[in-house]
Parts: sequence; structure tokens; C-alpha cells
Amino acid sequence: MSKLHIITISDGNLISLKKTLKSIDKQNYKNFKNIIISKTNLAKIKKKYKKNRIFIFKKDYSIYEAMNHGLKKSVNKNIIFLNSGDTFSSNSSLKLICYNLKKRSCVMFVSILKNDKDYFIPKKKLFFSKNFLSHSSFIRPSIKFDNGFKVNKFVTADGEWMKKHVLKFGVKKIFKSTTIFYLGGISNYPSIRSLKMKLNSGPILLIKEIVKYFLLKFLGKNNFYKIIYFFKYDRVNYDQLKKLLIKNKNLLNGTKKKI
Repeated sequence: MSKLHIITISDGNLISLKKTLKSIDKQNYKNFKNIIISKTNLAKIKKKYKKNRIFIFKKDYSIYEAMNHGLKKSVNKNIIFLNSGDTFSSNSSLKLICYNLKKRSCVMFVSILKNDKDYFIPKKKLFFSKNFLSHSSFIRPSIKFDNGFKVNKFVTADGEWMKKHVLKFGVKKIFKSTTIFYLGGISNYPSIRSLKMKLNSGPILLIKEIVKYFLLKFLGKNNFYKIIYFFKYDRVNYDQLKKLLIKNKNLLNGTKKKI
């Protein structure tokens, strides 16, 4: 029986979802279950991607309600969220995750941010800082019950959920990449919608979002992300990223212990 659940939330965009599912299927570690929760019926692709998967259709769920439903389906399992559009960074990502879960219950890896041809990797000082937590590379421990995400706190729900588990179990941070998070979603792309969402989050967060909104309008998407992540992330090109991922793979293959 699988000890690891990959929870994928989809808004029904089949192109984005297929990219994520193909990334999962390429993994050389196969002992997992992928739970897909979608706002639209995915009958058209169920047959092709049915192996190791559960498809759930929940039209009226918000993103956090869908994530909470995934948690309910993952009792006594380690879980990672890999939402529609995002991918694993290499075919050995799950193998790397499960190798480290043998020693620890709560683990966090590096999630690479991607925009167009730019890749952003957190600087080590930021990554190992106390308050830095990355939802797309955070592995929740295997537990019997999880209160889940507070659906009324869209801005802070991710952080609060992770901090709750870190306080209880601690977390081992490992500076190796496992996932690629594609920029441009509601959580990192300033818009009228994101401004409305932060109206009740306090003046500081609202002002920050307003500044980001106008920077985006003035600079354009590519330059906006280069400036936003300049001080805390290292920007690398594809060739540099490829070398880093090969290094991670060689380090993993060099271990004597088997998963």
C-alpha cells in the first residue's frame, strides 16, 4: 500500500493538468497514490491517466476546500501538493523525497520558480531561515487527523497550515530541488482580484500588493519577477538548472541505502 499521496487540485484546464500528470508518471519511484480534485468532470482523460490515481469531481469547492478534501482522503499518509500546472523537477524527485522520509517525518525541499525562460532558486540564507516555508515542496507527516486549511484565510492559509505541523514535528530542510512552481497564479501575480482578497489582511499586506500591482503594469511580467525575486532568489537559465538537477540525481544515486 502506498505511503505517499500526491494531491493535485485542478480548475479544469486540461493542458495544465496533463502537464502535471505526465510529470508524475515519469517518476522512477512508483509507490504513490495521486488524488486529483477538479471543478470539472475529467472523464475524457481518466482512462489514459487512471494508474495509481483517484479522480474526484467537486464543482462547488474553493481551492482550500478541495485541498482539505484531499487531506481527508490521505489519513496516515505522507502528502505533497502538486497542483495543476506545476511539475516535479526531475524523474527522481519522488525517489529523493521518499529516501529522506525514511529518516524524518516532516521534510521540505527546494521548489524552483519558473517564469518564461527564467528559473528562480531561493538563496540558501533565505531557504534555511526560520520563517521560510514553501508549500509546493513541503512534505506533511503521516498523521491520523489534520484540521486542514482555514478556507476563510486565503492569503495566510498555506503558511498557517505548514507552521502548525512544523511546531508539532519540526522540519528538516534539504537544499535539493524536487518541484517546479510556475509563476503567474493568483498567489504571486498581482491583479484586481488579489487586491480585493487582501483588503481584510491588514494595511501592510494591502500596500505591498498595490505596489506590486503597479510595478507589474509598468515593468511587464518578465521584468517584474526579475525585480521581485532579485534579493532573495538566484536567477538561473536552463543550462545552469540542468547541471543542478544532474548533481542532485548523482548524489541520490551515490547513496548505498535503497529505498
